[in-house]
Amino acid sequence: MDEKKFKHKYLPAIKQLLSYVLASEYCDFYKDLYKGLDITADTVNSYADFQKIPVITKDDLLKVPLPQRMFVPEDMITGYTISSGTTSNNRPLVTPTIDSPDFEYSEYNCLERNGAKKVLIMLPLVRAVGKAAKMRVPYLTGDPQKLDLSANIAQALGADAIISTPTILYLFTKKLVEVGFDMGQIKQITISTEYCTEQKAAYFRKMYPAASLRISYGSSEIGGVVGYRCKHLYTDPPNVFHLLGECFTEFQEDKSEANGYGDMIYTHLTDRAFPLIRYRTGDIAKKVDCDCECGQDHLLYLRGKADLDVMRISGGLLHTQAIANALAVVEDIFESNFRMNVNEVNAKGTLYTELTLELIVKDPVNLPDIGIVSKVIQDNLYLSSEKTLTDFVDAGIFKPLKIRLVTELPTLGKSKNIISHLI
Repeated sequence: MDEKKFKHKYLPAIKQLLSYVLASEYCDFYKDLYKGLDITADTVNSYADFQKIPVITKDDLLKVPLPQRMFVPEDMITGYTISSGTTSNNRPLVTPTIDSPDFEYSEYNCLERNGAKKVLIMLPLVRAVGKAAKMRVPYLTGDPQKLDLSANIAQALGADAIISTPTILYLFTKKLVEVGFDMGQIKQITISTEYCTEQKAAYFRKMYPAASLRISYGSSEIGGVVGYRCKHLYTDPPNVFHLLGECFTEFQEDKSEANGYGDMIYTHLTDRAFPLIRYRTGDIAKKVDCDCECGQDHLLYLRGKADLDVMRISGGLLHTQAIANALAVVEDIFESNFRMNVNEVNAKGTLYTELTLELIVKDPVNLPDIGIVSKVIQDNLYLSSEKTLTDFVDAGIFKPLKIRLVTELPTLGKSKNIISHLI
């Protein structure tokens, strides 16, 4: 981080935020966290000082009851965001929110601009309370666990916009086709809350030809949408965003990757119901400078969630997009949803990493030669910029790729694309 840029662009807001949380009469979270550390608005005067502030995680927030995580009176709370509980701790986190200023890329403004009149929301968990909801377009909440019923509801409603996750929407689209839904009437598709591969983005554009595909990057803990795509990013891969709102981001880089990607640490720069200071998001990303025509000066490249979409193992890097790219070679045979299992096996006293890819075959009657297909995927699965899984197998580090055919993959609305079984 450039010290001059930090002091000029971020430090004043950070000092103000520290004053806000440490003087609060409603919440002692940061007072307790910083006790004995000499962290105040007066002692943080450089980036080195800022880095002395402890990093917090979702587990730290879950330890504190909701009423003790509010920096404003309860009557100012206008809603709550809820995490899906699909990350490693499997516990949903409820976060209080207050109204934030309007912005050009807000959901309801986009829906109105695209002429949407009836929105179907298909999310695992939606805002529990929203007494100041700004949705001026009528909406109905579907049930991601009952896709057949939700498809019939969409048909009866005449839905012309859908808000969902990539995983739910992929499964839901097939149900809409089954009930004869007119896909051309959808004017906007909004997907967020999980990593979207290039292949799924292309599939949605094909299946909803008249829809504006809006992909955003969100986090319930941070307060909803964090990254958005301006019109100049529409043709870029779906993992490229601008950061929304006033924030400061750091990236704890994995030195073995040497490409700038790292664990994103997020700090709000404005007063909120519960502002986050140095929060480890669990998202693997990098931020680069740019000169976008929309006026933004940066791009956020997202790789996904650590250990769910990105995993470093045995000298290689396994990530969702690389797996999706390998499967694109056999896209006529398998559905695009998958789950990669990572195990360690002992063969004659030598430990090997073993990958087992769970896939759903499109035509169960005409099964392919799994051995041949497995080798094709293995040859196209890159674990580094130059080496494929086959290279790692030939080097005696990995066992050959295994494929397990399944009829469905478990989901709670988000896909756990990479599952580690390592102890």
